[in-house]
Amino acid sequence: FLHDAVLALHVLDIYGRTPTHEIAANGYLGMLRILLGADVAMDVRDNAGHTPAHEAAASGHVKILRLLQDAGADMNAADNAHRTPAYGAAIGGHVEALRYLQEAGADMNVQDNADRTLVHEAAASGQVEALRYLHEAGVDMNARDSLFGRTPAHEAAYEGHLEALQLLIDAGVAMDVGDNLGGMLAHMAAYGGHVEVLSYLHSAGVAIDAGDNHDITPAHIAVHKDYADMLQMLRDAGVNMEDSHGHIHTLACEAAHKGEVGVLRYLHGAGIDLTMQHAERDTPAHYAARHGQVQCLEFLQQAGADLSVQNMEQDTPVHYAARHGQVQCLAFFKQASVD
Repeated sequence: FLHDAVLALHVLDIYGRTPTHEIAANGYLGMLRILLGADVAMDVRDNAGHTPAHEAAASGHVKILRLLQDAGADMNAADNAHRTPAYGAAIGGHVEALRYLQEAGADMNVQDNADRTLVHEAAASGQVEALRYLHEAGVDMNARDSLFGRTPAHEAAYEGHLEALQLLIDAGVAMDVGDNLGGMLAHMAAYGGHVEVLSYLHSAGVAIDAGDNHDITPAHIAVHKDYADMLQMLRDAGVNMEDSHGHIHTLACEAAHKGEVGVLRYLHGAGIDLTMQHAERDTPAHYAARHGQVQCLEFLQQAGADLSVQNMEQDTPVHYAARHGQVQCLAFFKQASVD
């Protein structure tokens, strides 16, 4: 019977986890001591390469970590993604677990397979106290990952963790660094829909109207995602709503392309010219016709836009609707008597 019971302690579930993983994750100190008496391996790995130390750190169980280390467990064991137990502690904001792991010799400057650091993960999770501890421990706060070229500040801005971003900026991180696509902190905040983060960046002196490698600005992102409150914040901050900022699309053209009638209504209410042509002289009506956005065409007509305007090749929105098979748009033009 005892032999069978000891064997059961090594049985794996479908994820490759043993009872030791579960005990460590749940902080069952007494049960772990019993396992140690049964000579159960403390560095056993599940299918993802996680050891019991990974589980204990992710849950912040310092006493479990101490017992595991005393039993010979590796506090620097890397899983399949080359993540050590410290990653789980950083993600969970378990400062005492981070402190114990560092005192136990764990590498606080470790990078995973994508070169993401503990600081990346703490920032992405909004774990301010973990960030503060890592900063005081001398960990690099400006490291870039190899997947997107993003820094911890990019992560905090994208996830909308304002307090974490403030800590990073107060710690002196670079505020003008772009990711692999040229995305700045303001782009990350815009993609995440975080108006308060974008407003903070503006107050901190960060440019909020710069384009990325494709000349896409936070304002373009706000239009694309129909963030009217963000557009208002950008306008209040002095961003030119009519300027394409080097991008081929004006904001109104982008809104018409995506069928964002609410954004067009906002831009019109803000005094933006809805007949303004971009570099190739296509207007919002051209974009709406090309992409079958009948409701946008209806609004543009109500707003007084010229629906028969020609571009550089003398194409009108009607030409575009015909060329791209937009039957409903053609029906609208016929009803509206547009040539």
